[in-house]
Amino acid sequence: MRVLDLTRVLAGPTAARTLAEHGAHVLRIASAVHRDVGPMPRDTGHGKRSTMLDLRVASDIAALRRLVEGADVFSQGYRPGAIARLGFSPEELATIRPGIISLSISAYGETGPWRGMRGFDSVVEAGDGTADEEGGADGGEPRLIPASPLDYTTGYLAAFLVQVALERRAREGGSYHIELSLAQTGRYLNDLPRVDAAAAAGRAPELPKARLVTLRTAGCAI
Repeated sequence: MRVLDLTRVLAGPTAARTLAEHGAHVLRIASAVHRDVGPMPRDTGHGKRSTMLDLRVASDIAALRRLVEGADVFSQGYRPGAIARLGFSPEELATIRPGIISLSISAYGETGPWRGMRGFDSVVEAGDGTADEEGGADGGEPRLIPASPLDYTTGYLAAFLVQVALERRAREGGSYHIELSLAQTGRYLNDLPRVDAAAAAGRAPELPKARLVTLRTAGCAI
């Protein structure tokens, strides 16, 4: 299975990394305009080959079309409509390569008043009330949930849905398009039950040193 990964920081790369961990051949297509910085590529780049294309250049667009002809999955994280204007809408992808699985990940989804806005985990947390709730009901400063849960949850959901689509394609044929957004993932997480605040406040912020020593002695993975 061949996957083209046209995403960056952090949900889309997580989806492609997860597919690579399940045996897919992933080609990460970096942008000459928006370069990756910091440690995130070291987290999400495992199991991928990598190249760079400038989609402002006609020859590079043609190269991407040739890659699509041999791909099973096309994953992109551009704002809604941006990649379609270059000739890579879900419909055009299915014409170039019948049977392809098209995956689109954005901040706020394909519809609604914020559809065209840029965004990533912390921005969406600030916009949907998550950061306000995390800051506490006593008027504390808004805080982000640790570990970028919107990004990683969206990435894992995306990888799962791609595998569902591939299984369905194997049985029924056809091309498929999958859409996810950080905002919708945030809504899902916000609808989950809450941990009792008093119980959570009584827990130590970290495992005490004695407990860590016990776990290591027992050979437990931490």
